[in-house]
Amino acid sequence: MTIRTHTSRAVVLGAAILVSSLVSTSSARAEEKSELDRYTWELSSIYPSEETWEAERRRILSGIESAGALRATIASDPRSLADGLDAVSDLRTRATKMEIYGELAYNLDRNSAEARRKFEVGTELVSEVESGVAFLPESVGRIGPERLEQWFVEEPRLERHRIRITRTLREAPHTLPTGEQALIASMARWPQLCSDVFDAAQGADLGWPTMPDSAGKRIPVTFYSYRYDFPREKREESLEALLTRLAHYQDLFGLLYTRRIEADLTIARHRKFDDGIEAIWFLRDGMPREAAPLIVSEARRHLPVFQRYLALRARALGLGAASYGGLFIPPPDAGQTFRVAEALGLAVEAAAPLGPAYQERMRRGIEAHWLHLPPWPQKRGVFEVFPGIGMAHPYMLTSFRPTYRGARQLTGALFDMMKDADIPADRQPDSRDDPPVYGNGIIYVGDMLFDDLVRSRAKDRQTRIVDTVQALDLIWSNFFQTAVFTELDTRVQQLVRDGKAPSGTEISKMYLALLHEYAGAARVDDVLGGEWMIYDVSFFSFEHQFWAAAVAAGANIVGKIRAGDPNGVKAADEVYGRGDSDRSYWLLRQAGIDMTTPEAYGPLFRRMTMLCDELETLLGN
Repeated sequence: MTIRTHTSRAVVLGAAILVSSLVSTSSARAEEKSELDRYTWELSSIYPSEETWEAERRRILSGIESAGALRATIASDPRSLADGLDAVSDLRTRATKMEIYGELAYNLDRNSAEARRKFEVGTELVSEVESGVAFLPESVGRIGPERLEQWFVEEPRLERHRIRITRTLREAPHTLPTGEQALIASMARWPQLCSDVFDAAQGADLGWPTMPDSAGKRIPVTFYSYRYDFPREKREESLEALLTRLAHYQDLFGLLYTRRIEADLTIARHRKFDDGIEAIWFLRDGMPREAAPLIVSEARRHLPVFQRYLALRARALGLGAASYGGLFIPPPDAGQTFRVAEALGLAVEAAAPLGPAYQERMRRGIEAHWLHLPPWPQKRGVFEVFPGIGMAHPYMLTSFRPTYRGARQLTGALFDMMKDADIPADRQPDSRDDPPVYGNGIIYVGDMLFDDLVRSRAKDRQTRIVDTVQALDLIWSNFFQTAVFTELDTRVQQLVRDGKAPSGTEISKMYLALLHEYAGAARVDDVLGGEWMIYDVSFFSFEHQFWAAAVAAGANIVGKIRAGDPNGVKAADEVYGRGDSDRSYWLLRQAGIDMTTPEAYGPLFRRMTMLCDELETLLGN
């Protein structure tokens, strides 16, 4: 990664000093690269050889074949239930471990056909396991909650399965007879097909336009490069070039988007949900029906603060009149760079409100090589923490860049990593069906604590302005931008339900209209109607909607931490893997946060208003 310096030099210093500066910069780059290379991990620690991987694959397939025999005995008595659940959990753990391994390998080398194959094998095995144990909900349901409580007393081994059992009982109204449940489980990869095609399109040569990158070399403007490879002042131009090209393919992307929604809608109806949005919010996070609509209603209710932010941001960055496209121009560095050692140190320091023991655990995770940070060219552009299911520890993967956003993202990832690492050993999950609102909420807790720490140390007024804009951008990109996508999802899903699936051209018109409504008086260029095409999550599921609720939950937790409310630290470090649920609704309820109420969103908008007030004061009249 190139570290750009912004120190001005007078011409009179002469060529010798310029050469010295270049040598010094080159040395700094090499030093940073060497430092980043310390933070990697080896996949051989998961499966030491191809033979080990193949043997495990065969073992899982054998386990799937024999799992059906458990159906006859698993509900007969407490011991049989514990034996059966132990066997199913072991099978799930093994398949999930193989899925994570495949995804890690593919994320490290997106050009490797072998890594892609292992990713496909892993995801298919997880689907086959869930299909093979589809009898479990019906079997547990026959026992009933009252008898199960007695069995918990009689058989202590059942306690480690309490979370799964409780979830099974809560999902009973949406559980089908075993045969149908197996069929639905086997269809899990159907919606993923649209995501796979989208992923292939990103890597294909679609006649991308070219522009000079930060080093002056002309390169293609792609889904990935437009965000990272061009000078900040050219970011809006690179986005426009990308969207102009994608306009030629919008009906293709529209087909992928609507077919994914159709797949989710079909599966949801079989599970006795009204639609795919209701289904994902309940099945992934235990959220009641009224939770999802709050994103849009709260966004609409607080549009004045969003529009105020648009105007203040344009002033702060000297962009002239406010425009939606201007949001894609990142703030200047203001002389700030965050080398990896400094960024890691800031992350640990930002965790101070959670206590010294938490900070020490974070330090140990950093030094134990749980992170993979070098921005290697072949790595996919992902940022993710992979839980240590069946493995010794979580794995974190990103391409670190020594910018404000790169350092903040690293902090959020470390908080998420600690969330997984701190689960009690006997309560480790056996699948990656993690709670997205809670999990992402913990990332945002780290992000906000980072923002507050760095802003408090700004060396001058201009740096403080930039840091305040960065803190506001976090709220825009994760709440208001997501709210626009949520409205689009809702409208397109309704059209699909009515048998009127829109074309990509029609979707772009709907999206553009939404941008105008959200942006108010700010300028919105027509080309931005195609923005919906550049985010891969939309082509996989509705789960991007969770980010809006998550950033609200994160602001809620930070507010409690700052106020000295013990529920703040509890939410960040003492609910996941505890209690009787691993769904966000119930996890957050343990900490006094109810995501079905507008009050849960109040801290986010109070934080945004506070930041706008601060920015306005800094800018003056």
